Amino acid sequence: SMPFFLNKASRHKEAAIDFLRYATSVEGNQHFVNESGWLPSILEVEVPDYAQVYLPSREGWIGRSGYLRGLGANTTRLWHQEGYRLFNRDGSVESFLTAYDSGIPPALRDDVTMEARNALQNMRRQMPSLVALAALDRLQGVDPARIFAREERESNQHLTEARYYETLAVLEAGAGVTER
Repeated sequence: SMPFFLNKASRHKEAAIDFLRYATSVEGNQHFVNESGWLPSILEVEVPDYAQVYLPSREGWIGRSGYLRGLGANTTRLWHQEGYRLFNRDGSVESFLTAYDSGIPPALRDDVTMEARNALQNMRRQMPSLVALAALDRLQGVDPARIFAREERESNQHLTEARYYETLAVLEAGAGVTER
């Protein structure tokens, strides 16, 4: 999906409105579907044969992928690549799980590894500020205006460090982490 809008500063408002009317008509959406290969947004538009497999089931509850976004980029990508197996015309839980189960261990390991790497980089970025605040306290005495900033940064650093070590423990646990 994508939004349509009309910029209020447009010099050709009527032409833009006419285009939007055409684009959202059966004829305009049919033209768009034929040229883009996308599924139509209007029920009356004919779906090309090659795209029939991507049609969602219109009976029962209609699933959307928003309830699972994944842990990180790789698990999210896996969900988006394989999620259609649940909802297309011939979809099933079994076909989804077969594809998803084979892809989730490496995707999860990659995402957890990236989580550890990001935590370590964040700790490294914060360290100069923490050292500088501690040095100022030693050299100039404890300034009440700096106490909150220092304590907040130290607290964030501790949480990031805990997340880092937790992530390392998950990675060390190995295959058991990604098995059901």
